[in-house]
Amino acid sequence: MGQHFGMLPDRYVIDLSKPWHVAWWAERFGVSEEMLHAAIASVGIHAEDVRVHLDGERRKTGTTEFASGTSSAPGNEKQEYA
Repeated sequence: MGQHFGMLPDRYVIDLSKPWHVAWWAERFGVSEEMLHAAIASVGIHAEDVRVHLDGERRKTGTTEFASGTSSAPGNEKQEYA
């Protein structure tokens, strides 16, 4: 059984303008980049909101695997977006 991520700090955001950022978060959450984009379209760019959304989707579909790890995202310190 995979490990659950736990809560992410509110300041973590997923910057869609940076392909490496999208790839990093997709890998971290264990989803495709397309699934990550869909989650962001549903709940916004805050990583914790995306994590909760993806967890809910996994529960609906019966998928139990979660990405493991808790290290902070590179270049993600206190970014603010309008």
